[in-house]
Amino acid sequence: MFNTNNFRLLFLLCLFSVSILASQWKTGSSNNKFDGNYRYASIIGKGGEWPYTTPALNLNLFEDDEPNFYLSNIGYTGCSHPSLSFTFDSMDEVLVYSSTSNSDGDAAFVNATHDKLVELFELLKEKSVVYVRHESRCGKNDYQFSLRGSTVAINYVLGEYYDTLQALQQRERKLKKEQDSLKEISRLQELKDMRRIDSLEAVRNQIFYDDNSKEFRELLLKDFDFKGKDVNKTPVVLLLEFQVSSTVTATFCKKYFASGTVAKNNEQHFYKSNKLKLYNRIEDGCIRLDVYDEHDKFQNTIFLSNVELSKLSDDFRIKVINSSWMDILNLVEN
Repeated sequence: MFNTNNFRLLFLLCLFSVSILASQWKTGSSNNKFDGNYRYASIIGKGGEWPYTTPALNLNLFEDDEPNFYLSNIGYTGCSHPSLSFTFDSMDEVLVYSSTSNSDGDAAFVNATHDKLVELFELLKEKSVVYVRHESRCGKNDYQFSLRGSTVAINYVLGEYYDTLQALQQRERKLKKEQDSLKEISRLQELKDMRRIDSLEAVRNQIFYDDNSKEFRELLLKDFDFKGKDVNKTPVVLLLEFQVSSTVTATFCKKYFASGTVAKNNEQHFYKSNKLKLYNRIEDGCIRLDVYDEHDKFQNTIFLSNVELSKLSDDFRIKVINSSWMDILNLVEN
């Protein structure tokens, strides 16, 4: 991160304001009893709004400190949510950094990790023109700076510190790579745990399904075992009650109305509000189903084939009826 020492900044701003003579990088060095030795570089650009139409792009490095890279001569910079964006000639990507202001609110500093800072400096040395946008809750302004001589200027200010900066960049990249690797390991472990849990849940569900299916099938075949008996004297048994899973149309074999009218081989619409009761009665190879409305009022009795019945719900008991259909038909034969 970059220091915003007011005394240093005031001194440098005064110094840079004298060097607004040409659009080329100006460099220099100095020292004093308070700050020790320091080097600086700046360039005057264009853009902004009057009277701030001579923006300055500045870089300085104080002894035993980290570099400051900032904009000045751009007006008030103390509004909330500030940012600095950079893009370059022959480049579509825009690099966006958070920004801080000094206490006087007349400079905007770039906040960046060492990795991102080196990336920015390399582009400043490589390209010909840099376009900078300062943006905050107060608005935004765009600026343009020539990069002629920027390599010499940046190398002059940073000197041997640039090697330190690159070393810090590599360290940050390595750390990020390690963190990403740990995150990926953690993500894969979470995925593995989720799959294991899902697998266990699937096993439990299958055990539940198998146990209940076996029990229901035994009761089902018992309720249909009319062979050698008078069907009319065999108790009518309610096999199951369920609601339609979604609106569906099924073709019935027979349909008995309350009036006693009988219809055959036609379609009936079933709705999610319908309540259905399935019984142990077979006619013409079809099973009996009584239909009720949402108020439990009887509507009609229909007989459906196992194929049409399976359209009405994915209830495991209906699946068992479907899989045991031939056994059921054999049991009800006289």
